[in-house]
Amino acid sequence: TVDWPEADLLIFGDVIEHIPKPDALAVLERTKRYPHVVVSLPLGDWPQGAWEGNPHEEHRSTWTFDEAREAIGAQIAEAIPFHFEGRTAEIGIFIR
Repeated sequence: TVDWPEADLLIFGDVIEHIPKPDALAVLERTKRYPHVVVSLPLGDWPQGAWEGNPHEEHRSTWTFDEAREAIGAQIAEAIPFHFEGRTAEIGIFIR
């Protein structure tokens, strides 16, 4: 277990999808003691393996908009379309 710092704001920018869902849910539960949290993650099925030789870049969980919003306890949530390598998908931005 890692000790988390005291802070007013945590930012998880494209991190949560790299963690298996049960562990990611545990991480998000730990964020509830912080006053403000911002999370961005791709929504839906966006497979990604090791990227440029880095196995930690693999996507190990997928999220729908509603399950991410609920797990984060987001007060503000938005799905934003983006285009990458010829595909269109959505990235979710969640703020609590």
